[in-house]
Amino acid sequence: MKTYQHHVSLACGFETKAKRSSFPPLSFIAKVFVILLAIGNCWFAPYSSKANQVFGSLPSGNGGYGISTEGGNTFGVAVQFTTQQAVDFSSVTLWVSGYTGLDGSSLQLSLLQDTSSMGYSCSGPGNIISTATTAANSGADAAFNFSLSGQLQADTTYWLFLYLEVPGGGIGSDYGRFNCSWDRGGSSTGNITVNGSEDFADGFDSSSFDSDSPAFAFSAVPDLVSTGSAMAVSLGCLALYRFRLRQP
Repeated sequence: MKTYQHHVSLACGFETKAKRSSFPPLSFIAKVFVILLAIGNCWFAPYSSKANQVFGSLPSGNGGYGISTEGGNTFGVAVQFTTQQAVDFSSVTLWVSGYTGLDGSSLQLSLLQDTSSMGYSCSGPGNIISTATTAANSGADAAFNFSLSGQLQADTTYWLFLYLEVPGGGIGSDYGRFNCSWDRGGSSTGNITVNGSEDFADGFDSSSFDSDSPAFAFSAVPDLVSTGSAMAVSLGCLALYRFRLRQP
């Protein structure tokens, strides 16, 4: 049978010469790619379960926790939670009302270690891991996004501490002028157990530990299914290329 050479271009970005009589038909190649895509999706399915998930406690609609300043003192709230698995996150969302940014006041959110993971026998807010702020609105109850990102270790206890920062500090007569409310949360969602919360004044706890807690949500890592599929296709391209090289 007479054979002749022609150019075949693949999605992998390379061009090679092949004999029509020896190179697999396009229909066969298409079937191989479909199978590889399916394998990639199944392979990375456990990771994709974290995509677009919320880890934390969503608003319950049952009131909130006061965040304020008075006489230069800051009154904030800290929520304690424990992870059930490692969580890569890109931001943290809180639901707050009454936040107007009056006179340059700003909400500050800190992620902290628990003292129990620092070698202490007691449990409480420890070293600050990172802190972020967010822009105010008209005071309406809304979701506020804080640009905190990183990884929460598995089976580890952390704290989120929310407080108001006012340039120069508030004065006694201004009590109630700089204040807002952090919405109360419901039950835990995602692979996080919300343990409870405490009120703090200037970094010192001012109340007993409360089993209820405010609402917060960690945004999990992006979906990895597309990464798995791309890897599977790339491996398929490489296999087909090697197949062609072995032909006479």
